[in-house]
Amino acid sequence: VSLAIGKYQDKVLCDVVLMEASHILLGRPWKYDTKAIHDGFTNKISFVYQDKKVVLKPLTPREVCEDQIKMREKRVQEKREKSETPKKHRKKKSKTFEGQEGNT
Repeated sequence: VSLAIGKYQDKVLCDVVLMEASHILLGRPWKYDTKAIHDGFTNKISFVYQDKKVVLKPLTPREVCEDQIKMREKRVQEKREKSETPKKHRKKKSKTFEGQEGNT
């Protein structure tokens, strides 16, 4: 999976679990490979990438709320588009000369 967080870009071999596209769980193998250090008090993760220190920090409660709203709006829009698609592809029914319905 390719991932980019700010200037940090990486490709991570991982198992995939169905979840919102904006979420990713970086587990022990990634932490080991990058020699990442987790600060349990601030919940920040730091590591060196291309000779520069990178610090990943958690979203603020406001950022989490904004992110959740955007994801909800996206789901509603996708659901709306999905429900409209079958209507476009339905076959129109017509009457045959014998008075029976047929598909066109």
